[in-house]
Amino acid sequence: DGHIGREALHLESEDRIKQVDRLMKRGCGIVASHFSIFAQHQYEKFVFDWHGGYFDWGTDEKREWYSDIKVLTTEVQMGSPDHPVLRGVKPFRMTEEFYYNLRFDPSDKVLQPLLVVPELCDRQPDGGVVAWARERADGGRGVGTSCGHFHENFKLADYRTFFLNAIVWAAGAEVPADGVKASFCDHDAITRALAG
Repeated sequence: DGHIGREALHLESEDRIKQVDRLMKRGCGIVASHFSIFAQHQYEKFVFDWHGGYFDWGTDEKREWYSDIKVLTTEVQMGSPDHPVLRGVKPFRMTEEFYYNLRFDPSDKVLQPLLVVPELCDRQPDGGVVAWARERADGGRGVGTSCGHFHENFKLADYRTFFLNAIVWAAGAEVPADGVKASFCDHDAITRALAG
């Protein structure tokens, strides 16, 4: 479970957190998706700095959650349409296990919402934010998203472009004007590629 840190390997142990924090201080980028956005309160300052937000288990990790989970087929809107991560991405419809009502630092002036699900906006102002980006003072970049549960979503061109753009932007490279394009790979193609 996420409160143990086994899914969010960058938060797996105190030593791992120190290693990742050293990388972040060197200006490295990070993209955290789906379960890797789960964090414990004690690591909040790191997560807020690295990529900006997390799924909050709530009181004493007893699943008295601040954040929520819902499987939903819905429209996904652009939160900051001019952000480089959204180049070539249009609003789209998908089925996802969304994590929402995420924990963000209310004093963060650089975090930008990327993907928003209006249907999940029950906590204002940012309850429906399911992807976001922040550029750190040291120039390093982070992207977080609660998306990533169903592989089938990668059949959606806009979804693929969003993820690829996020990786390129977090790495410090220039995202092409119409986004990064790639074809969908099914499980068989992935297995063949990994087998060499």
